[in-house]
Amino acid sequence: MCISGLGRSLLYQNQGDGTLRALSPEAFPTSGWGTAVACGDIDRDGFPDVLLTRYTDWSPASDVACRNYQGIRDLCGPTSYRGTTSLLLHNSADGTFADWTERAGVTHEVRGLGVVALDLNDDGWVDFFVASDESPNRVYLGGPTLPFTESAELMGVAQGEWGGPQGSMGVGVADYNHDGLLDLFITNFENEDDSLYRNMGNGLFMHGSAAAGLSGQTRMRVGFGTAFADFDHDGWPDVFVLNGNTSYSTGQSPFRQFPQLFRNLHGRRFADVSPQGGSFFRDIHAGRGAAVGDLDNDGALDLVTVQINDPVQILANQHERARYVAVLLVARYGEREGIGARVWFEQGTQRETQFVTRGTGFFSQSDPRLFFSVPAEHKGVTVTVAWPGRQTESFQNLPTNGTVVLIEGKGQARE
Repeated sequence: MCISGLGRSLLYQNQGDGTLRALSPEAFPTSGWGTAVACGDIDRDGFPDVLLTRYTDWSPASDVACRNYQGIRDLCGPTSYRGTTSLLLHNSADGTFADWTERAGVTHEVRGLGVVALDLNDDGWVDFFVASDESPNRVYLGGPTLPFTESAELMGVAQGEWGGPQGSMGVGVADYNHDGLLDLFITNFENEDDSLYRNMGNGLFMHGSAAAGLSGQTRMRVGFGTAFADFDHDGWPDVFVLNGNTSYSTGQSPFRQFPQLFRNLHGRRFADVSPQGGSFFRDIHAGRGAAVGDLDNDGALDLVTVQINDPVQILANQHERARYVAVLLVARYGEREGIGARVWFEQGTQRETQFVTRGTGFFSQSDPRLFFSVPAEHKGVTVTVAWPGRQTESFQNLPTNGTVVLIEGKGQARE
């Protein structure tokens, strides 16, 4: 378990006896203002490595005082401080980590607030997407050799729809239009639409917010936590956004804000269904982190939200799945969790694809299981897994309404 922080971020090693032990600074060398963290095996040695993104090179001596028109001190904007770099820590497989930041080429300036480990270009190697506040987002594409290739500008995800950097914070990952490709949803600051990046294939993305009906829906809010998940169990991933300003009085939108819920209309557009989301959506919050998971194992995805100066909220999904299969991967020939794997379930002519990632949301970690709704008339449930950089295999006749563990090598190999 990794906990980011100012000055030093901590990695806790599970001792297997109900206790956790923090690694020493020598074993896990971090510094600066650590923010979001994601793990992935960058060199396929079977041990997960860590990318820790950082926000700024801040110290009490460099602090800046910003005030509103009444002279009352308020939060300064991100451009008041210089950006910094992320850290790449390589797992040495002996209980220690080595700083490979320079070796991996993770040296570009960011004000990082979100990071996701994933296979963005479907080449079998772990990549990292870094959401950066009012500076270009970064994409570090992995491969058989280092350094990473920084490709955000070339892929079309570095800037906002109008060609400039945005206040990017939370990150969601899903195939929203059932084309089998991984799409991105990024929450942003006020006066900036949250960004839907549609994957066009061949390593290229285009801005899809306007076409999907999302332009203007989030513009006067400050988005932080987000979840790209199927909340109504129709096989199409919906979008949850937890909003709240960083400024108490100097922003153009209020400090406490309404959260939002957008229903996916079969990959064509998103509809704002926030009023139907329950009492939480009818109140204002200073929202920050959000995680999604099936907390009561009924097949329905619940939400856990974190607000400033308010209790944690648990939002229980009342829309139960009639029939579903929850999938948990166990890799045998790489890092255990199979980060970067692509998993799909076919219903007639429709194929629902999900992806094994780590770090989605904002400073949060969600349920690692992948949930697929199964129609009542569907017989013989089969789930197919494309293991990262390795074989593709199908797992047939899976039981429904529970979690199944799919172990690499135990399925039927496919071309």
